[in-house]
Amino acid sequence: MIINLNIIYGDMDDLLMAYVIDDSERLVNKDVCVFGRLAKYDNEICISAKFARSNNISIGDEVEFSFAGTKAKYLITGFVQTTNNGGKEAFLSFNGLIYIF
Repeated sequence: MIINLNIIYGDMDDLLMAYVIDDSERLVNKDVCVFGRLAKYDNEICISAKFARSNNISIGDEVEFSFAGTKAKYLITGFVQTTNNGGKEAFLSFNGLIYIF
């Protein structure tokens, strides 16, 4: 499943395309996470390394996201390397999606 999440960090408010994965073992590209690890728990998320670098976001930072009018803070657990959506991507678990509601 793919959704759009709004990321709010400092003065920055931007949109990321987020992949909701229920089982990271089923990912075709197992090496998508290049630093840290993929999100495992409901309050965790991985974002693209390019986006993190551009916005001074580090692994371990807590970042607020919004979806469908609700907000939640997520812990950045890793950086992914992808070429989709201009490097504005995120990966979170299905429980991570439920967490925002």
